[in-house]
Amino acid sequence: MFYKYFTLWMIFICGVSAQDLVWQTKEVSIQTTTSKEKKSGSFEYENKGANTIQFTKVKASCGCVLVDAPKEVKAGGKGSISFEAPVPVAGKTLTKTITVVTDESEESKCFLRIKVENTDEPIKVERKSVTKPNVEKSTTVRKKLPVKKGYTRPATMNARAKLVESILAKQALNKKSAYALQKECPFLPIEINSELFFDYKDLRIFTCCENCLETVKKSPDYAIIKLSEKNQTPFVNLSSE
Repeated sequence: MFYKYFTLWMIFICGVSAQDLVWQTKEVSIQTTTSKEKKSGSFEYENKGANTIQFTKVKASCGCVLVDAPKEVKAGGKGSISFEAPVPVAGKTLTKTITVVTDESEESKCFLRIKVENTDEPIKVERKSVTKPNVEKSTTVRKKLPVKKGYTRPATMNARAKLVESILAKQALNKKSAYALQKECPFLPIEINSELFFDYKDLRIFTCCENCLETVKKSPDYAIIKLSEKNQTPFVNLSSE
């Protein structure tokens, strides 16, 4: 009696655990040479059960592998899950998996393995040894010079900004004895045009073009500041004496 019940119990367990979806193979190996095109393949299967099987999950382990799978397979039906995988560099093998889950049972999960081998010989790069010359380190300590920041005119010139600009221009004129007479435009590294100038108080400020001249007319103090940054100062207007 014990053997009878034991045999029936084993038949019941095997019947429950058996999977109706049967795979022809669970590993596809591809040998190829260097190519930018992806290599394609497929995994064949057959539904040997009496019910339709739904594919609840079909996903590759990497986004570089494209997978195409149907939603279901009917009883007694056959089909395949196709894929496209990239080709690795010469001499290397790419190994990826596709996870497949169906609605058969909790144990229906299976893993399909893809291997793409590049049979090309790897490129050998010879590294040349470079002999560095013996350079004696200088013991002279060089002091870092402070970076001279130029004056940036505010976009909106209110009363305070105009006052600050006027003070900076006066400070620049107080140091004019240490500066050379103007040779360049206040705003551009271009030589001055002797016919383009603007007289401001007892000074004559030259420019390189009409556009710069208009800027000087709007703010002579700004032009004086920018000249001082070039270690230059405007000419004295002799006609005013």
